[in-house]
Amino acid sequence: MQTKNTTGHRLKSLRLLRQSSQVEIEMNARLSSSSLSRIEHNQINPSKETIFKIAEALDLTTREINYIVGGTANPPLEFEIIKAKSEVEEIFNKRGVFAYLLDDRWCFMQFHLIFKGS
Repeated sequence: MQTKNTTGHRLKSLRLLRQSSQVEIEMNARLSSSSLSRIEHNQINPSKETIFKIAEALDLTTREINYIVGGTANPPLEFEIIKAKSEVEEIFNKRGVFAYLLDDRWCFMQFHLIFKGS
């Protein structure tokens, strides 16, 4: 039984979101043939170097890399970030308010640029 909470599964889900093939990623990351398949099927554990090569080939964000290595349960999706920003927009537009937005993993998302004294 394969669990969905593995490095291999997380890599595969992000690769599929990017609509990339295993061969494309292996070529761009300079990995040996079928190594990505073995990683995605949890037959081998990738080294940190291999994870970063794959992350670069997939053009992953820091949040997505954290997701791959198990630092986060799920990476925030772009629409979730947009929604969070829109929910605090009124606060961010107030004069004299110092505000910043962090996600649930304390990762910086946005800073209030118009901090002006009242």
